[in-house]
Order: sequence, then C-alpha cells, then structure tokens
Amino acid sequence: MYFCRLVKFFFLGVPAARKGAAVGLFGAATRAAPTMRFAFTSCSSRNKLRAMPLRIGFFLWICCLFFVSGLSAQIKDYQVFIGSYRQAGGEWLVLRKAQFADGRARYWLIDVVHLRGFWVDLSVEQAQKVVPRTWAYLQQRYRNSAYMRLRAYLLRRNSGKLLGAGLSRCEGAGGWVLTMDLCPSERKWEQEFLTNELLRYYAEQRKNSPLPITIAVSAAWLRTHKTQMQWLRENADFDICWANHSDRHPYTEGDSLQRNFLLKEGTDLEAEFSAVERIFCEQAWELSPFYRFPGLVSDSLLYKNCLDRGLFPLSTDSWLAKGQQPKAGSIALIHLNGNEPLGLRLLRAWLEENSAALLPLQSLNRQLQRWVFRMTNDE
Repeated sequence: MYFCRLVKFFFLGVPAARKGAAVGLFGAATRAAPTMRFAFTSCSSRNKLRAMPLRIGFFLWICCLFFVSGLSAQIKDYQVFIGSYRQAGGEWLVLRKAQFADGRARYWLIDVVHLRGFWVDLSVEQAQKVVPRTWAYLQQRYRNSAYMRLRAYLLRRNSGKLLGAGLSRCEGAGGWVLTMDLCPSERKWEQEFLTNELLRYYAEQRKNSPLPITIAVSAAWLRTHKTQMQWLRENADFDICWANHSDRHPYTEGDSLQRNFLLKEGTDLEAEFSAVERIFCEQAWELSPFYRFPGLVSDSLLYKNCLDRGLFPLSTDSWLAKGQQPKAGSIALIHLNGNEPLGLRLLRAWLEENSAALLPLQSLNRQLQRWVFRMTNDE
C-alpha cells in the first residue's frame, strides 16, 4: 500500500497522494528540507519534466531501502537447536537458532524458572557462549527448575492418549486460566468478547493489573489478520501468554481422528511445528514454550516429537463448547476465531451466573510454575 502511494507521490506529484500516507510517511523529512519539498510540490509542467531525473533517482533510492529492509528481515536458515547460553547475570535454555539474510543470528531463549521465551540477537562473540546440549544433560543441569520439572512430568504422562494429551489443569490453584484459540478462519474474530464482556466482568481485577490470558495462535490466522494481531499486541488491558497452535490444521471431514489433523497422512510436521515460531522470530515477539495440538489430537510419537523440540503440549479440562465448565485450577478453552460461537455463549452464561464471586483469572506460566512445585513425583 505504501509502495503504491510512493509511486503516485514521486511521479504524479502531491495532489495524487495528498490524502494517502506517503506525505505523512516522509513528513519529518520534508519539514527538515523545505527546498526539496518545494521542488516536488511547486513545479510547473515544464519544471516537472526537468525535475523528473531527480524524482527517479530519489524514487530508486527509496526502493533500495524497501528492498534491503525486507531482505534483512528474511530468515535464511532456521533450525531446532537444543542447548544452553550463559552470560553475566543469567543462564538460559536455547531451543532454536535462526540465521538472517543480513548475517544476524537470533536465538530462542527460555527462562527455565518463569517459563517464558524470548528471541535475542547475539553477536559472534556472544554466540560462542551458546553450547549444544543433550536433554539428559539439561535435565540434570536444571533439574530443580519449573521447566525441567514440567518436562519430566509430561514425559511420564506420554500414554498415547488420542484426545487431550498434555497439560489440562493446575490442581490446587485458587483461580483459572483462560486459553483462547485462533485457528485458521475466514470468519470475523470475537474482539467484542474481549473488550465488552471479559473486561466488564473482570473490571475489579483489571484495576490492579492487566488481565492474564493465553492465546494459542495458528500461523494461517496470523498471515491473514495482521491488523488484529497488532491490536492484540498493543492492548494494555491484557497480559498475553502466546502459545503455538500449528500452521494450517489439516483436516478431512468424515475421517477418524487417527487420520486427521497432524496425524493426517502427508502432513508437513516441520511446518506445523515451526511456522508460528518463524513469524514470532522475524518480529522478535515473546513466545512461550506451550504448544496446542489442532483438535487436541495427537499420538505417542507426535507427543514425544513435541517434547523433543522443547515444547509443552497444552490441553484443557474445560472446553466450553463441549459443555465443560471452568473450576478452580482449570485450563479452559474457547475459540476467538468465530468458528465456535457455542463456546462463547456458554462462557458468557457462566460468567453471568458466577458474576458475584468469579474465580480470578490467572497467568498460565505463573500458575504452572507454582503447581509444578506443589505436586509430588508420583502424581
């Protein structure tokens, strides 16, 4: 869009672009250089022809800036990299390494205490402190951390469960975790639920801090809802824990669950695991290590693949659209993508019914961090 307006601005003059964004885009530059502005906006027809070489040269220079900017943001190589990184004042688990076209190296670092993930650019010198490790080494090194306790717990629970395998509740918690899925969809998303209803019911809690919610987002939804994603990221009313919800959700209606979603024959599992990661990596957005299987469907091999990548399968004990209501310790599930209005209707009814004494909303990573230290090894 901006590129088209630039073409109008440089070749047709200001009248063609005055209402667009090109003038505003270069507002600071034109104010700082009024003579240049005069040259582009006050020419007669004859002077416009004389000024054309200057316009073309300046336009090509701007094109180069756009090209270089786009190129520098492109990931040249992306790989699962399991290791550790130490520097003065801290130590982190490393899950991914990305190499950009401009030579930058970016790593996905995990805070094993607080279960949070960050994308960090490391210089050549800093990257020398990144060391590849085995999971056996890391499990021993960070055995008392929330991350490794959680991973050990999930490894013990790999029973090959087809539906709902993974983290489903935090026993003993005083509140509940609200997780909202953004699967691929062309329907209008449920922004009004967040702004008009959730904030209204939790107005008292919001007075003290942003409301903690978890959003499991698919790459296919991200590609077609950039404006909505920007709104979510900039909204100060919510403290969002971002989880990976695969890429395209392959599904064939009528097929059994054993042959659907990520278990469907021919599914590109690498893309289904890494597509969201790559988008967040390019933007350097914070991303948690939680992964929600499409349809909550998996098998023992897929479950282990998820854990081997350093990700934690995220399930639920209260999928609202299935008639399951939240309770203390619940990890609840609704869909914000417009595909499951029944779940939202049932959640609205539950919020209204319990409005006098609502369970507080709690952060997924903080809730799990506390829970994993409360449970015994035999749980």
